[in-house]
Amino acid sequence: MQLTQARFGHKPMLREFFERYVEPLTKWAMAIILFAMMVLGVADVLGRYFLNRPVFGATEMAAFGLGLLVFTALPVISYRGEHITVNLLQLKQDSLVERIRNAVMKAISVGVLLFLALELGGNAADYLHYGDTSSGLHIPFGPVAAYMSGFATLAAFCLLISRWKSEDSDGERGA
Repeated sequence: MQLTQARFGHKPMLREFFERYVEPLTKWAMAIILFAMMVLGVADVLGRYFLNRPVFGATEMAAFGLGLLVFTALPVISYRGEHITVNLLQLKQDSLVERIRNAVMKAISVGVLLFLALELGGNAADYLHYGDTSSGLHIPFGPVAAYMSGFATLAAFCLLISRWKSEDSDGERGA
């Protein structure tokens, strides 16, 4: 099965691997993070108002959880093309100009994600080297930044293997 052979009745190997393994695992990770944030929020509110004892570090944990959630969602959002977009230039579908525009926008998006991953990776190395931690709970920044860097890299890869909506001939959604 060739990686570029998408229009002949079967999916390319990378897309099939993503849809079968990466996407479900990523969605489960997002669900677990979101559930943990929900439980933390409920426990903090109940503790604050009924026991007069809020959860220590709840704001800090929620901030870390939100960062992890956003970067965990990036690969699925990138692959499925579910970003929030503003279409300022309405073109006929399947026009040459639209395909060129989509290719340029995809290249820019991949470049930005890779730049973000590179910067986060550099920050992670610095955080690990110097042992930087959060102020309240002393959560190390290094592993969190490395996680975010890894998922930004995965999102760039997913964007590369995805298809744009205008390239879909069979009604599937691409990025």
